[in-house]
Amino acid sequence: MHWLIGVLVLLAVCAASPGGAEAGPYRGRVIDADTKEPLAGAVVLVYWNLFLIAPGHPERFLASDEAVTDGRGEFAVGSNPPRAAIPGTRVSRPHLSILRPGWAPFPFGHTAPPWPPGGEDALLERMQQGAIIIELPRLKTLAEGERILDLLDPFAVPQERIPRMMEAFYTARRQLKLLP
Repeated sequence: MHWLIGVLVLLAVCAASPGGAEAGPYRGRVIDADTKEPLAGAVVLVYWNLFLIAPGHPERFLASDEAVTDGRGEFAVGSNPPRAAIPGTRVSRPHLSILRPGWAPFPFGHTAPPWPPGGEDALLERMQQGAIIIELPRLKTLAEGERILDLLDPFAVPQERIPRMMEAFYTARRQLKLLP
């Protein structure tokens, strides 16, 4: 009986606590690291997972938003972040990726901005306050491109929810002459 009371108290606390990183939008400007010219057409993806607060339960996809940088390299994503509507669940922090075929993707290959002391969470917080400049270096070798593309996991989000990111991912693979 005591364990049941403990579970009920935990569920009540979880239901009363915020559902995760409810923030946004995340703004930025993507530029070429060498030329400092804007990178139009880069795909920006933000996604969130849902997880149970009880240990040992895997996260599962909850929601995503994607955008394409404009002629100035600017973007805004995540204007409507999801909420955890089920008691005992939380929304993960946002996961942000930027991909432009021919350039190293964010967060694996960017050259600027440097990671702040708080890591990616602190960077996302800065992106909520105003647009930050993200520099992506051009890929110089096939081996470099293969190594960095292997770090990307576009399958963390259902493909039908991110058509632009999947198109950019497969375009980048074709440019590197990799199998789809």
